[in-house]
Amino acid sequence: MANKVYEWKFMTLSADPQKVGEELEALGDTLEPTSIIDAARDPTKELHKCFEWDDGEAANRYRYSQAEFLLRNISVRVQVKESEQREIVVRAFEHVNLPVGGQDKPSSVSAYIRIEKVMADDALREQVFERLKASIRQARKTAKNYQTLFPLLVEVDRKLADTEKVLTK
Repeated sequence: MANKVYEWKFMTLSADPQKVGEELEALGDTLEPTSIIDAARDPTKELHKCFEWDDGEAANRYRYSQAEFLLRNISVRVQVKESEQREIVVRAFEHVNLPVGGQDKPSSVSAYIRIEKVMADDALREQVFERLKASIRQARKTAKNYQTLFPLLVEVDRKLADTEKVLTK
């Protein structure tokens, strides 16, 4: 592809996405994280700006990331209804924003809450549903982007649209 324009998808880093994309391309067609990190060690490269080079800070961020990974991946088996013998596996904790402060300075704090508490609270449950709907919208966008390459994704997009409608009711 000629004249590629690189941009950040979800987040914004201090590095120029065009330069980063070109530096990644220069590393070859098949990339592995270790080759990217090795190239990024050079402080003259734009890739260098994408990483934390203070080892103490990097270690703390990594542990934080591990804690989030743990909370996102621990599941619990719950019975659907007391009258049924069917069980499902769901996340044990959900990520939500909790309101803090008074009416004069309302804000929120990000936290992971036990699934039972989230499902029992209308506002917290709505946050989970909104995140689910956003994931469906993102999946639909991805399916639409690839429909010309994989025609089956037209049907996938339709099914996702139907699912989104159910959640919106």
